[in-house]
Amino acid sequence: MDLVERSGLQNFFLHLKLLLSKNFWLFSRNLKPTLCQVMAPVFFCLLIVFFQATASEWANYELIDPPNGALQ
Repeated sequence: MDLVERSGLQNFFLHLKLLLSKNFWLFSRNLKPTLCQVMAPVFFCLLIVFFQATASEWANYELIDPPNGALQ
């Protein structure tokens, strides 16, 4: 059997293909942790958007009936 000579770029793409297929196989076996890893950043970003919207709404809130008199 003759060994196949590959250039550096061909070797890189071969390794990339093999590693991606291995990772796909591992992630498909462990579906629950994979979904948690994908959904955690999405949930975190939505939480930040919620806090920003709440803070903006609170900052624009005006008192309708402010108290009359000096503050002590």
